[in-house]
Amino acid sequence: MQTTAPNFALEPSSSPDQPLSIRPEEGLTLEVAVTNPSSRVDHFRLICTNWPEEGLSVIYPKTARSPQLGVADCLTLEPGAQGTFLLSLVPPLNLRAGRYVPTVRLISANNPDLALVERIYLEVQPRYGLYAESAAPDSAPAAGKRPGWALLLGLLAGLGLLGGLLAWLLLRPAADPQIVEFYPERSDYAVADQAVAEVGWQLAHADQIAALKLTGYDPRGKIVSGPITYDLSHALPPALQPFCSQVARVLNCRNVPTEVRQPGEYVFELVLLPRSPLTQEAQSRTSSLVSIQGTPLPTVAELVPDQVIYSEQGATPGSSGANFAPPVTERGVSLSWEVMAPAGLQDLLLVVRQEDGTVLGGRRYSLRSPSDPAALTLPDGLEPFCQLAATLVCQNVPTGIAEVGRYTFELTPVPLGQPGAAPTPARTEVVQIEPRSVRIAAFRINGREAQPRYVIPVEPGQSVPGLTLSWEIEGGETARAVLLPSPGTVPLQGSVPLPINPAGETTLALQVSNGTGEPITRSVTIATYDPTPGAGAAAAAAAQAAQAAAAAAQAAQAQGRQAQPPNSPSTAPTPTPTEADRLSPVEAPPRLD
Repeated sequence: MQTTAPNFALEPSSSPDQPLSIRPEEGLTLEVAVTNPSSRVDHFRLICTNWPEEGLSVIYPKTARSPQLGVADCLTLEPGAQGTFLLSLVPPLNLRAGRYVPTVRLISANNPDLALVERIYLEVQPRYGLYAESAAPDSAPAAGKRPGWALLLGLLAGLGLLGGLLAWLLLRPAADPQIVEFYPERSDYAVADQAVAEVGWQLAHADQIAALKLTGYDPRGKIVSGPITYDLSHALPPALQPFCSQVARVLNCRNVPTEVRQPGEYVFELVLLPRSPLTQEAQSRTSSLVSIQGTPLPTVAELVPDQVIYSEQGATPGSSGANFAPPVTERGVSLSWEVMAPAGLQDLLLVVRQEDGTVLGGRRYSLRSPSDPAALTLPDGLEPFCQLAATLVCQNVPTGIAEVGRYTFELTPVPLGQPGAAPTPARTEVVQIEPRSVRIAAFRINGREAQPRYVIPVEPGQSVPGLTLSWEIEGGETARAVLLPSPGTVPLQGSVPLPINPAGETTLALQVSNGTGEPITRSVTIATYDPTPGAGAAAAAAAQAAQAAAAAAQAAQAQGRQAQPPNSPSTAPTPTPTEADRLSPVEAPPRLD
């Protein structure tokens, strides 16, 4: 992927293992090469920290855009152009030999917040001085031949020199205190470390220091830490005692905490205030760049149900055909997921929605203990199913959702200490729990399996025999039974008396459904006729035609009904009378007691 961000490089290059050697009397000049890949003209400046300002100079080349008089104060590059300028480092006279790591940062006018930082690893060589020795006179008097006045003058001269030396030792000005080193203990931190940025320093002639002032800045120069002032006028203050040690007049301090712990980039400044401000100068030193990385937001990399289609509890393959889905258990739908960057987790929020988007319920898993909020722990509800390492992996987590329906599950990682900044929740595909198939296990009249049609003789003036219809339905929680034309909805198991019309037909139908597909229907028709001579012939003929039609309908229904069990009793048509005007005992319908 092509980038439009500028970049730069230093020549010669350096590393911690191969620092650049710099001689105090010569210094060192580096070439800075800058590339501008953007589509706009840009202006670049270089800032160097952790190196004395008096030994630092940046030389920018003059261009057509630079002023004609004076020195250029930046490098101007056209779109896609490359340019160079020079960085000169000269050790000041008071800089001790040793290793130094100046930090340079390239500032882009178009992108002032862009962090383009390089470090220069230097080895400053010792400075060697030349001292003149007094030459001996060509003609010195021989030993034992000096005149007495010469010995007296030599004695007086020696006493004068000694007195002068004593006066110089007593009256000479105190040595200036110096910041020998000032550095961050680490250049990179992470918010997850739960630690503040720390600095260290070495000071010479610490007995001449009145106070130290430590301040932290962001890249825009805004104060973000301190100023923290340490009073050294009498003794080492208690705030520094755990971090500092003094040998002779050299004060070494390590791991001194600042007040910076939030994500961002920072530099720190140490100001040394001397005890004699009239004769001694205050000093300051700026650290190299310190970066604190924020904790990455936790995200759900994967959220899947262990099954997309379940059958209702209690379903069996025999009642659901070849496309049988495993039945859901009391644990309900199970989910598996993986969460990235779990160190930033506060909670996991699991929500279940119905097909129309309505929230059915939810559960919050807290991964922080109230007694130790800094520790990341698995709650009891997840501990048997999850493993916590670089990622959080959970498998077969039960949800308790076991009712028939269509559901969508959502998992939201709630970040630590950032309420309102929760990422977009991860969602599963629709998970379906199908209802159990329904079956009419029994449909009886007076305890015997009901036939589709009955013809009952009723003599004038006689009462209609009493009939009772009973039924049993097999199905799940969505099974519903309706008895038509009345009483309507009935239990899955029950019985009702059959109302008989003494002068016509009565039909009663039982419809059963599980909410999907066509309902299953069983019906029975009761017809009555007058068995007296003269009326029986017409009734018998009508019964014969009705029985034939009922037999044909029953045969067709038996072939098309998939839910009818194979061992259900077969239904035979009512026998046709051999004599039109009456029914013989063998041909009569079964007696209904």
